[in-house]
Amino acid sequence: MGGWLSIGLGIVAALLLWRTGHPVLFWSAVVATVLEFWSYGIMHNFAMDLAKARFDRIRENMILEEQGQEALDRLDRTPIHPTSAEINAVPDGITRVNMLVSLAILGLLISGVVIRLL
Repeated sequence: MGGWLSIGLGIVAALLLWRTGHPVLFWSAVVATVLEFWSYGIMHNFAMDLAKARFDRIRENMILEEQGQEALDRLDRTPIHPTSAEINAVPDGITRVNMLVSLAILGLLISGVVIRLL
């Protein structure tokens, strides 16, 4: 569970915990959601930077091979998508932070549901 799903669940958890008389849980949900957004952004940017560097190398090689402008224009119109190797190259530390915060959000969401139902 990561990315936008965790961010959305963190927002839901914060809304569920809002004005329940548990300010520590509410602020924990807010901080966890911000940390989730931050760590997801770092991971995304890391993978996209690697993918952009790969495209830049391809473009440079096409210029060195003296391929036509039409081929370069076609490459420039191609959307950049990171490969699984680029995604797996994200540092383990930030991935662990993201995973732990996702689990904390899940626990806070469950707490919010239980508090609201009781």
